[in-house]
Amino acid sequence: MSGKRQMSILSCFALKDQLPKKVARSEDETVEKAVVEKVDEAVEDTMEEAVEDTVEEAVEETARVSVEDESVEETVEGTIEQTVEKPLETGKKRGVSGAATYRCSFKKEWSTRWPFITMGTTSSFYWCSVCRQENSCAHQGMRDISRHVEGKGHRAKEQALNSASTVAQFYTSATSVGGMSVQEAKTRRAEVKVAVAMVQHNVPFAPLYKECFRDSPTAQSFNSASTKTTCIINEAVAPHFKKELVMKMRENPFTLVTDGSNDTEDESPHSENILTNKVVHRFLDMCTTGGQSCGTAEVIYKKINDTMQESNIPWRNCVGLSIDNAPVNTGAKNSIAARMLRENIPGFDPEDLTVDVGYWFKGSTNRKGYLAEFCDFHGSKYMEMLLHISVRWLSLERCITRMLRQYGPLTSYFKSLNEKQPRFRRLVDAFFNPLTEVYLLFFQATLPMFSTLNLLFQRERSSIFQLH
Repeated sequence: MSGKRQMSILSCFALKDQLPKKVARSEDETVEKAVVEKVDEAVEDTMEEAVEDTVEEAVEETARVSVEDESVEETVEGTIEQTVEKPLETGKKRGVSGAATYRCSFKKEWSTRWPFITMGTTSSFYWCSVCRQENSCAHQGMRDISRHVEGKGHRAKEQALNSASTVAQFYTSATSVGGMSVQEAKTRRAEVKVAVAMVQHNVPFAPLYKECFRDSPTAQSFNSASTKTTCIINEAVAPHFKKELVMKMRENPFTLVTDGSNDTEDESPHSENILTNKVVHRFLDMCTTGGQSCGTAEVIYKKINDTMQESNIPWRNCVGLSIDNAPVNTGAKNSIAARMLRENIPGFDPEDLTVDVGYWFKGSTNRKGYLAEFCDFHGSKYMEMLLHISVRWLSLERCITRMLRQYGPLTSYFKSLNEKQPRFRRLVDAFFNPLTEVYLLFFQATLPMFSTLNLLFQRERSSIFQLH
């Protein structure tokens, strides 16, 4: 019904547009009045019918809803008033309208304009770091943000934030150990490193830094010349490394290496180097002796012993002594080695034992025959004892190996006899000691490293390819 009426109204308007143009004035006025009256009547009839249809539809729609309060009548009356007030719309409508349907999303370029604005939990929200809150930008996008920024609340917080002082002014600049600034600490570190390098290489290149590195603040503030470098080495670097070395010597085994200097001064220095378990050398002390008897074994040993006692280093950790073959060092009775072995180090010399065994059986058929009987008793094959010669370095390993193969018969042999010779008494003490076999096994496992290297040096064929 409503569709047909609407078409009749449009046809009336169309009829009005199709009136003939060339007619008399009287006829025009008469026709125009008649058309206007018809159109007005048709519009009024159509509006009344449309209102009635709209009211009926609103009443029917409202009746379908189960509403128990009195708002039904207000809804119907409001619908009627809106229908009467609004004219009939004949134009086309948008498919979808409203900001609630088309939501705006946050864009990264907005953070360029407002650095304190970032995207919120979703793309429809933004985070304001000044206000510390999240707001929506889905309605008008950039306009939502500008409206927030121009608001009184945001401006007040931004002004308070700009006027607040930072915490950094209550703290001093970054400092290192000792209250020095960062630059002072860098300079001090450079001075110590240069001092250590000068000790290692003996090259006085410290004064060149200011000239070579003019653009470096550390180099320009570098003031360590000869006097200051000497103080750094003697008062800072040396005590530190000596303390570290002493602590290791107190708890770990070491080998003591001592040597005299051919200096022509009144005082002769004797250096003490420590061979640690990692086979590295460390300098412990410079023992200087003076006077008429400065080069005697008694004076030198006393200096070494005093140094060990001052540092509380136990002699029991000293497992080896390395010295040259001067009589003052290696003499049989009053040398440095004899005093150390006699008073401090429970020593075992494999060379002395092999020499004594070799010379005891050398040239004596009776002794060899008696040893052969003990070999039969122990069920082992008799093998002649080898003679170690000190200048033949490779003979020591073979003598020790031969002695270990005959260790049972040798022990029984020396326990069964009673001789008065000094060599025999030394051999009896050695074979009665249960640690003698342990010492020999240790040297048997260690000596091949030196023997192999010695054989490599003495081979006649070329060995240059092994370096590659």
